[in-house]
Amino acid sequence: MNHFKANMKWLGGFYKPFKLRLWGIALQSILVAALTAAMPYIYIRIIDGIQEHLSAGFIIKSVGILLVLGLLNFGFSVTNATRRAKTNLELEWHFRQKTFAKLIRMDQSFFTRFRLGDVVTRLTDDVGRKLSWFACSGIFRAFESVLKFAFCLTVMVIINPGLTLIAVAPFPFQVLLYIKSAAILDQRFGQLQKAISRVNEMIESCFSGIRIIQAYCAEKRQAMKFAEVARDRAESEISAEKTHIFVHQLYGYFWQLAQVLILMAGGWMVVRGELTVGEFVAFDYYILYLVWPMFDIGGLMVGYRRAAVSIGRLRELDEFSPLIVNPPDPLTPSRSSGQIVFQDVTFTRTGRAVVDRVSFDIGSHRMIAIVGEIGSGKSTLLQLICRFFDPDSGIILLDGTPLYMFNLTDLRQRIGYISQEPLLFTDTVENNIRFGRNWIDTGKIIEASALAQLTDDVCRFNSGFQTPIGLRGMNVSGGQKQRISIARALAGDPVVLVMDDATAHLDAETENVLWNRICSVLPRIRTFVTTHRTSTLERADMILVMKNGQLVETGVHPDLLDRKGEYHRIYSRQKIEETIMERRVHSESAHTKQPHSGGSG
Repeated sequence: MNHFKANMKWLGGFYKPFKLRLWGIALQSILVAALTAAMPYIYIRIIDGIQEHLSAGFIIKSVGILLVLGLLNFGFSVTNATRRAKTNLELEWHFRQKTFAKLIRMDQSFFTRFRLGDVVTRLTDDVGRKLSWFACSGIFRAFESVLKFAFCLTVMVIINPGLTLIAVAPFPFQVLLYIKSAAILDQRFGQLQKAISRVNEMIESCFSGIRIIQAYCAEKRQAMKFAEVARDRAESEISAEKTHIFVHQLYGYFWQLAQVLILMAGGWMVVRGELTVGEFVAFDYYILYLVWPMFDIGGLMVGYRRAAVSIGRLRELDEFSPLIVNPPDPLTPSRSSGQIVFQDVTFTRTGRAVVDRVSFDIGSHRMIAIVGEIGSGKSTLLQLICRFFDPDSGIILLDGTPLYMFNLTDLRQRIGYISQEPLLFTDTVENNIRFGRNWIDTGKIIEASALAQLTDDVCRFNSGFQTPIGLRGMNVSGGQKQRISIARALAGDPVVLVMDDATAHLDAETENVLWNRICSVLPRIRTFVTTHRTSTLERADMILVMKNGQLVETGVHPDLLDRKGEYHRIYSRQKIEETIMERRVHSESAHTKQPHSGGSG
């Protein structure tokens, strides 16, 4: 019962924009129920009137009243069903919008807990027809059916209380049937939603990594895995539908049993003169009008079990509290120096300190390079600066103020972030750079593109900045993706630029030009960059060396080399790799240019 109250309270929050329409639907439901109960009563007047040789005028008048009631009933029923259907679709839109708005503000902890395919299922299937149908049509059809049941039962009692008692005798068993089947329906529909989530997860992971799958000739293996999860979904769907059909068919047998009882008991009463033929015919209609409402009421009960599963899954998203939120009285960071200070910062993930008691002050340095082996905590350090995570202990300061005291939106608007894997969206080049920040004008986009050395590429695109980019940037090269991502970060005129190995797809010469342009055009910007490229390390004002989550060395390139420590080892190895790569490129280039010797043949 507590779950029911909580579910209906959650659902009630979506009804506010539809109050007047829902009142209108409720009023029309009352009219339809009243007209439905009145029509069989007219049959009594007509049939008994024919038997009693009443005047033709009386019969015609009664038939006319029946015709008018039928037309009114048809008109109200059609318009009410149309309004319910419209409300279903609009509620579905609101469910999806609210859920998406919630998801888009979640921090990384949410996406660590919930798998992407499962999130997609909740956003599509769970807010679809199962929930939207129940939210309006299911509830108001049942409301209309309850009224029909009550009105018809009242007329039946007026006509013949004894026969009414016989007619409704099977209905308590229908209620018992629902109570017994509710737990089974819950289990079946819950298993179905989980199976749908697994299918969506498989589809998302497969097509996101299609290049890897093809590169390793894993198409057959992936097809077999998909067939397995698809088979599980089909079995769950069949199991749920079997249970639903079984319950639905049993409802039908109760109706037939009620009709048999009416025919036997009612026929006997007619023979004994306790019931007129008109009343007997009316009772047969009324039992039909009682049974179909019971189907709707039963449909509501089954529909609620399905909707309750979806509501529970959506409420689970609502009840998830993101860890990264605005403080009660947030500050707005001013346009200042962008000085970052870490004070004994520790961040733990899955029981391991990814960043372990890190402290540093960048002072007046403009370009800070972060180096270390894979898994040393470099990327996490940058994500803490962007406040994608909050440290478990210690404080991160921006111009002397803790990051958590700032308004989150204002803070991130002052930080330009470029991830390891440049992510583009299905939109134009210009919109990928502007990215919804309407205050960025076209001039700023052109300027940022020039800084990112994207201008020549844009000129070669068919429609310049209006050239559409496919899903995940499939129709542009890796270097172009990276330059678009860099232009996106620079267009916002950030105070702090965070680049997580963001120049990996750029050649050394292009990267060198990029740094020169940034330093000359944006001399006051603070740049944090993770890199293994030696030319970038040599250029950095300050180098932070990470190992196993700890900051083991800090300084500038010459000093760190002299120490012969972790930095010297990383730099020397990278220098050797770059030298080998350069020799290989030169060798291949020389081989390509070498003329072929002619034969005398």
